[in-house]
Amino acid sequence: MPDLSSVYLAIIATSFFVNNYYNPPLVCTAQLLPDDPTYADFYCGWDWEEANAKCEYHCPSGLDSDCPLLSNGRKRRCIAAAGCFSRFQKVYWTGYIHLSFDKEQHLANTNNAVTNEEVPAEAGPPALDLMTEEETEAFESSFQDYLFEALKEQIQISAVTVQEQEYNRPCVAAAIEADDPTSTALDMEIRILGEYIPIDGSFTDDQFGEEILNSVWADPESFVNAIKNASSFFEALTGISAIEEDSLVESPSSSPSESPTRSYDQTLDIRIDPRPTGSYGIVFNVKTPPGGNSILLTSMSFVTLHEGKLEYEIYSKLGPFERFVGRTNMFDLVASGQTTGMGPKAYTRALEEDTVVNGVQYVGFKPVHVLGDRGQRSFYISMTKTFLADDGSPIPILFSYPISGTEGEREYEVVASNEELEVYEGDGVLEYPWPKEKDGIYYRRPRGFIGSFDYDRSPCLPNTNFTGWPCPYVPQTRPTKIPTKNPTNAPRKNPTTKPTMQPSEADTNSDSGPEAKTNNNADPEAETNNNSGPEAETNNNSTLKVGVGEKEISNAVTGSWKITNKSYCCGLALLM
Repeated sequence: MPDLSSVYLAIIATSFFVNNYYNPPLVCTAQLLPDDPTYADFYCGWDWEEANAKCEYHCPSGLDSDCPLLSNGRKRRCIAAAGCFSRFQKVYWTGYIHLSFDKEQHLANTNNAVTNEEVPAEAGPPALDLMTEEETEAFESSFQDYLFEALKEQIQISAVTVQEQEYNRPCVAAAIEADDPTSTALDMEIRILGEYIPIDGSFTDDQFGEEILNSVWADPESFVNAIKNASSFFEALTGISAIEEDSLVESPSSSPSESPTRSYDQTLDIRIDPRPTGSYGIVFNVKTPPGGNSILLTSMSFVTLHEGKLEYEIYSKLGPFERFVGRTNMFDLVASGQTTGMGPKAYTRALEEDTVVNGVQYVGFKPVHVLGDRGQRSFYISMTKTFLADDGSPIPILFSYPISGTEGEREYEVVASNEELEVYEGDGVLEYPWPKEKDGIYYRRPRGFIGSFDYDRSPCLPNTNFTGWPCPYVPQTRPTKIPTKNPTNAPRKNPTTKPTMQPSEADTNSDSGPEAKTNNNADPEAETNNNSGPEAETNNNSTLKVGVGEKEISNAVTGSWKITNKSYCCGLALLM
């Protein structure tokens, strides 16, 4: 028989090489792109093909022990980079959750509970506390877990966000038909994000909402029992209901909420995604709707995870960005500065005034126009590398995942719009300054800008339908088309007999009155009969020159008084 020892050793060596060098590691340590969390693409499977084909069991811990066994008892492994993350589609639902409480017990559990002796009867009942930030997070977490279990066979619940809360909202109570006088209700507007991989079909937002409503109405007791121990705030909870946003019919208010005419100063807010991504920056387009007039963007805000010092730059140009990616010289710097980030739950506003920090000149936001009737303008906003996050990583600008487009494709949807402005998805930028290789690894598309724009919707008044720029010149005043009804009064025929101003005391004699300057001759005939020669003319016809002394020369126009005993008038003397 042939010696098989060498063959046996070769098989062992080959097996060692395959198992330790060829097979990929169970947990990938390679750095993913900045807007991808490392654990997001860890999925269970016997091998990569099964994990990629089913994308059924997420294992964010990276541990094989978190993966369920196969039907034959064999173990699944936690596979890194399974290729599932990029295949997820997102759906959203916005609606109202109606939490019912025992009124007296809930009042006793809130911080505003007081005795009757402390508050006069005429002051009315004490107000109930809304949920604190910690209580809100407890509700969001508990409700997400509840929906996750109820819908795990159909869709993954990724985020639950409370947007507003108010006690005993009449329109919600009317829709649910709640009329129990012994209970009080906390009505919350919430937004829920669901994710799924379209293998056997797809979900719409409406279908996603129906699944949520059905799960709440089918088993409300399990959620009530689960959250009661989360906080004393929920101890008096007796029930939960859910309704869709379109079911509400608001009662008319007793007074108008705003002027019947919309203000010329408007704001367009782009919603804050419940689970956004982010990186250095984003480039995107804005557009006016068909038939809309030109508008003037006056300020801009963005969202970042950071709550410390940061440095930003905002560039803009007329027209779309697609042909000018990475070419900063084709854009205008419209804003830059150092400011304090407001964190992920608030807008960070671009500074409006020019500033100088440590000798560096920064630009306050310069208002820019968008032409009317489908005119376009593009924006590129980015963080710089001057400051870093607390953990040493880059400070990201947040943006949202694709609304409905395919990852990597230039299919840009509208992320927010109103009567005057539309904001579109664009490209997430994963480096600073932005590279010119628009199809390289430093771009993710489509991504949606998260922030806000302030703008003047009619900057060219009184022209309200003007679609060009700059605004046309409009004269400040215009001649009347018809004369006024009454003509002006005719001038007086006879000149006045007295001056409008009295001579100063230095030019008068001791005799009082204007007539005293004519040698005290009361008789008018004395002006010619009793005086003769040049001296007499000087005495009787004096001239008071204003502004020029004797023998002085001036080429200016000066005023003078010519005084006689017959009349007084104001004339002009041009001295050369």
